Amino acid sequence: MNLAPSAPSMTLWSYESASGSIAVGSKDSPFHIGLICVRETPNIATSGEFIMGVNKNAPNIARIAEDFGIQMIAIHGRTRAQKYNGDAEYDTVKKIVELVSIPVIANGDITTAEKAKKVLDFTGADGVMLGRATQGNPWLVGQVNKYLSTGKNSQPPKLEKKISLILKHIRQIHEFYGNKMGTQLSRKHIFWYSIHLDQKKGTAFWPSINRVSDHSEQYFKFHDFLYSL
Repeated sequence: MNLAPSAPSMTLWSYESASGSIAVGSKDSPFHIGLICVRETPNIATSGEFIMGVNKNAPNIARIAEDFGIQMIAIHGRTRAQKYNGDAEYDTVKKIVELVSIPVIANGDITTAEKAKKVLDFTGADGVMLGRATQGNPWLVGQVNKYLSTGKNSQPPKLEKKISLILKHIRQIHEFYGNKMGTQLSRKHIFWYSIHLDQKKGTAFWPSINRVSDHSEQYFKFHDFLYSL
């Protein structure tokens, strides 16, 4: 359940009214109704995700969420005003860990396995949630998992293996969503993969594929680009 994310389209209540704040609003507010639903269905495990709030009032939101029966919370270390800009902070995450008794997951700017370990050690959180750092680089999840489990770094797959997996991913998107929607949904992944593998070449390549509407043409253009790296 998104209690106070950075994107207005994801929140339970409007940015113009109470988004990210402690104000629950009227009993008819989506926020209040959402938490009532959680309280009335204790047999259904529900987690909550939110940012630091308007004035880093996330600890209050966390307390309310726990009181209503939320069983796990994930905290993104930015305020509403920051959106996705600036640096994430973890002091507030640490306060929430000390305040509530349910599991707390730390999120925000966790871009390496070492950073994940550092955030966990500092906050005492029960886990980390990876976000934008995995765009074009899904192998980061495995690297973090191995480092946290063994203390050892793992190398990402070699380029040839990456290309094989990337193309399989694009084919599966086309197959699952159909040619038209699959082509549209593949664009962001093609962009992320291209920039991750070679930012300069990926940036130059992007305009030539961005508006391609045929799934087959999209796939083979991307295929040729990947094997040119």
